[in-house]
Amino acid sequence: MKLIHIDTLIGTISSVSGEFPWMSGRIILESSIAPEYHEFFEFMVDEDRAHIDPPLLFGPKLLTEENWFLQKDDCLPVGISIPAVHSDGAIMWRWR
Repeated sequence: MKLIHIDTLIGTISSVSGEFPWMSGRIILESSIAPEYHEFFEFMVDEDRAHIDPPLLFGPKLLTEENWFLQKDDCLPVGISIPAVHSDGAIMWRWR
């Protein structure tokens, strides 16, 4: 399964589990993704920065849920919430 932001491949997800609509798995990020993705994911899972408004730091493209998808093999992309991607390779998301 692939994590896609707009038309950018972010990473490959494996070991998917969960109970609809909440899901989790392991992600291997693409080495070529822009540094802003790493900064964004780090910010979004940092509880110490929960009081900071993300739009002040990141543009609307990253913060718009309609821009995030998962795609399995040759299937059509399926919308997800903004994923929580942790530095240890864990990923969590909710189906839209």
